[in-house]
Amino acid sequence: MSDTITDYDIIQRGRCRGMRFTDKGVFDMHDTQKAVVTVVGNDHTGIIAKVTGVCFDCNANVTDLSQSVLDGIFCMALIIDITESNSAIDEIEKKIQNAVPGMTVHVMHEKIFDSMHRI
Repeated sequence: MSDTITDYDIIQRGRCRGMRFTDKGVFDMHDTQKAVVTVVGNDHTGIIAKVTGVCFDCNANVTDLSQSVLDGIFCMALIIDITESNSAIDEIEKKIQNAVPGMTVHVMHEKIFDSMHRI
């Protein structure tokens, strides 16, 4: 059996230690940037698909999603990981607004959201 350590071995060992390997370098898995996205408006087909499609196009990973329809009003909150996003938060918000016209859309960095909701 060979004692050669491959790139795969290094990556797997790093993951066990909480490290994340990307083309931009090595990051601690706890050093992530997240944003809170809210979308509210009249319910219609395809809202989730359009919003998550924008997230995909911006390289923002959806890590949590909650949605409900209350008396015909669609309400959705998402947490997105923007650590490796190719778009700024205000750009993501504008793209989502363009994808779902007529809906109220807000995108806010998690640190701002946390500050606003801290007692």
